[in-house]
Amino acid sequence: MEGQRNSGVEILRIICMFGIIFMHTFGIFYDEVSGIYLMAGIAINSLFNMGVSVFMLISGYYEIHFSLKKLVRLESTVLFYSVCGMLLQGAVCGEWSAGAVVKAFFPISTRHYWYMSVYMILFVFSGYINGILDKINKKTFLTVIGLMLLFFSVMPTFTYFEIMGDNGKGVANMLLMYLIGRYIRIYNVKIPIKN
Repeated sequence: MEGQRNSGVEILRIICMFGIIFMHTFGIFYDEVSGIYLMAGIAINSLFNMGVSVFMLISGYYEIHFSLKKLVRLESTVLFYSVCGMLLQGAVCGEWSAGAVVKAFFPISTRHYWYMSVYMILFVFSGYINGILDKINKKTFLTVIGLMLLFFSVMPTFTYFEIMGDNGKGVANMLLMYLIGRYIRIYNVKIPIKN
């Protein structure tokens, strides 16, 4: 059924959430450690850094649908937690900077939470993106994904020159993940798993 939840996808989301939390928790100590602990930190970061990409891939699989009501609700939720976080940080640290206040009240436009900023852009353009994907053929779709992989993933990995300058945390890479998710769904791609 279309509206029914897939338990495998839900488990994947939970694993990604815990991984991201674990990665950020370890990140607090990243500059303080060396040796085996630094190697463990690099391994943890490498493994769990893909969590947000998986979230966007899942969003592509299920397709983002724009609505003004969802936009207002999403913006309100991000704003609420952003301001609460600023107030809590100010209460604990005893001070607020002007920059922190601006970021707290404009979290999307200041990229205070980069993923939500990128998600919001894709959310607003989702109708156009989905409309284009509905009109192109499979070969064109694969070509677009292949070219994006080349420019935004392969080249930065092997040449250490990043075209976008966002360390893979921007609109181009998240659009790529969204497209891969849509491709998997539209063309019913199955991943063969041997028992």
